[in-house]
Amino acid sequence: MAAQLALAPKSPASNTGIRTVSASQAAQLYARYKESQSWCVDMSGNFPILLHALSNRTATPQDLKLDFPQWAQSSKLRVEGTEFAKFLTSLPDRVMSILPRVYGMGMRPCAQRFIVDDDGIALANTYNPVKHGPVMPLPALYAETVELFGQNVPAILEEMLVRVFPIADERKFMIQRLAAIIQTPMKRAKHGVFLCGQGGAGKSSVLDILEVALGRRHIDRSSSYAGANDKHSEVYCNNIVVAHEDKAIGSNAELYTYTNLKQVIDYGRRNVNIKHGQRAVMREVYSNIFITTNKPDLFPWDSNERRFYAPQEARHKVDEEESKTFFTKFHDFLALAETPAILHEWLMEVDLTGFTYGSCPRTAYMESLINDAGSMLDKHLEEFLEERDIFHPLLLDDYLKTKKQHCKSDELKSALTALGFEYQRMVFKCEGVKEARFRVWRKKGPPGRHFRPLTNAESREMMTLEGCTF
Repeated sequence: MAAQLALAPKSPASNTGIRTVSASQAAQLYARYKESQSWCVDMSGNFPILLHALSNRTATPQDLKLDFPQWAQSSKLRVEGTEFAKFLTSLPDRVMSILPRVYGMGMRPCAQRFIVDDDGIALANTYNPVKHGPVMPLPALYAETVELFGQNVPAILEEMLVRVFPIADERKFMIQRLAAIIQTPMKRAKHGVFLCGQGGAGKSSVLDILEVALGRRHIDRSSSYAGANDKHSEVYCNNIVVAHEDKAIGSNAELYTYTNLKQVIDYGRRNVNIKHGQRAVMREVYSNIFITTNKPDLFPWDSNERRFYAPQEARHKVDEEESKTFFTKFHDFLALAETPAILHEWLMEVDLTGFTYGSCPRTAYMESLINDAGSMLDKHLEEFLEERDIFHPLLLDDYLKTKKQHCKSDELKSALTALGFEYQRMVFKCEGVKEARFRVWRKKGPPGRHFRPLTNAESREMMTLEGCTF
């Protein structure tokens, strides 16, 4: 039937409402229709393929022939001439020459379906924002509203935010932080969020709010640190929000993970080795990083930490059972059909006055995290230096790794200097081995006094760690 309609009709009666177009016009109209459906031609592989930008699904050029008859019928079009089979044969090449050409994909949170990156490369934009319906009244059970920083919001939402963020200034900042993601997705804040607290105290519910407001699109809450940091991973490039929820970090990988996350936060582009691709490509990054954990010492915090915002630790209002009852009701609220539009409108109307995208306020809780990290370093150094007045740097490095203690070299140097040690070049001699000169840490003695003579065993240990052969 569809094929018949695409051909010239047999009788005048069948012409009612049907428009006759040339083969060229038919191909152009069909191509524009496919483009409006987010189809394009991806030229990045070994041969051109049809690509659906929103879903990352592909099709062969021959699929264009299969869809055309049904489209022509619904569009009430017929193609001039009677050699319809010949027209269908030429249709894929015609349409492929008209559709937008891209060289891969990217995610840029804007309305443009096809974008050009900073290198001038045309890409298919995978961004697919949710379109919420009109705001509708909530059921009576959740209809009560209260004032929250100048806005009327459902009382259960206000209570949840007070529970998780008990300090008013931090609560306001976090509301603005969530709202900035919804209001200005192209303008990324240069800091992540570190949510620490007791299990079941509501940390993940903060992300539930974002997920519902975003229509569960462009938010990743499942990737491990290792998976997201893999050279093939596009997690940070394809999402607006990336949350690592209670994810474990591999043994001795804390410093690498911490450093890499800070780099993701800092950089606007990321090098990705696309699987089955020809080479690594640069991808734009708009993701906002959230960490939820019950481990305050998850990362080896720098003394000048400025890339993570850490509100006060979330704790149970009464006890675990009471929190469970409240958050069960809260998640029932999130599951309502009316809630997504309500949350989205609320966040869109939050006043962002005073919110700074480029700087991260230092909270009292972050200060305590940094101080605790410093205190642990002092404790570990005290244990290591017990009955030691000289040691090779590698020996201390290995010891700190076993304690999962990480710090910058200048912080370690300052701590050792404060404990009365100095980093000096010494001459080491061992039986049967030519002397060697290298730096070690040693206890600083009185001015004008030489360091004590070393035993043969001490010299041998130092020289072995330095790589001397015997």
